[in-house]
Amino acid sequence: MKLLQTFVVAGLLTGTACQQIPPKTENVSVETGSLAGTDDPAGEGNPAESQIEPAVLSLKEQLSLTEQQTQELDKIFKETRTKREVITIKLRDISKKRQEGMNAILTQEQREKYEKIRWEVPAHPGKPQRSEP
Repeated sequence: MKLLQTFVVAGLLTGTACQQIPPKTENVSVETGSLAGTDDPAGEGNPAESQIEPAVLSLKEQLSLTEQQTQELDKIFKETRTKREVITIKLRDISKKRQEGMNAILTQEQREKYEKIRWEVPAHPGKPQRSEP
């Protein structure tokens, strides 16, 4: 259970860091000489930086990382992102199978009651109650 919590927290932290950086625009056609659609009005951007993970770019700025540190962290973030995505898919599959199993056992009335109490009970002792989705 601790491992699952660690992955969830790591995913949330990484996701939060990524939210600070605007999404990339892809397949944007720009007329020659036009600066539309660019974040670099001088036209002097570093194309290598556009390949770096957004969370790493944020850390680079906040922590004043060297280029070597940036590249090493980027490699780590890319490797772990892929692993996190695989784990997330597996967790969704496990949750789906659990729900299907419960639905096969519980009556309609019990399922409705379960859904109601599911949102009333705190996820973990000492944590605030969840609000309905």
